[in-house]
Amino acid sequence: MADNNQDLHSALHKFVKDRTSIAVFPAVVKVFNDDFNTVDVEDNDGNMLFEVMLASNVGYGVSLYYKPTIGSTVFVADVGASEERYVVVAYAECDLVQVQVGATELIIDENGVKVGNGLDTLKSALDDLILQIKLITVTSAAPGSPTSVPINVAAFDAIKTRIDSLLQ
Repeated sequence: MADNNQDLHSALHKFVKDRTSIAVFPAVVKVFNDDFNTVDVEDNDGNMLFEVMLASNVGYGVSLYYKPTIGSTVFVADVGASEERYVVVAYAECDLVQVQVGATELIIDENGVKVGNGLDTLKSALDDLILQIKLITVTSAAPGSPTSVPINVAAFDAIKTRIDSLLQ
């Protein structure tokens, strides 16, 4: 990771040193290239730009990722002194947003929200919690006497540990 940060720092330093102006312009998303996390866009003059990057660190493991909706408008900026390298800098509409910090991941799409940590998901833990609630059984020594702790209390404790590992 340190090498990636150093590469990014060096690239930004060179960019600032070499740039005299930055072009930012609107474009419409025409194609999403899943293999490369890039899009093909059409600018207001009808020019097609191919393989426009969705993140500044393509190939290094993106930690904040947006997948723009086909047909939506994005703002595109040129990168460095190269006239053929562009990056999306703003989105009007997205089909997916993904944030990853270490093993913790948050994904938002039309199906809902997924929270996970690489080993478990919040949905899975809550599904198991509901199942254990449905299975609650308590014993009583005699009618009118206090009931004991539910017999599946250990399962509740295990689910609590899982939820604690997913949420702060």
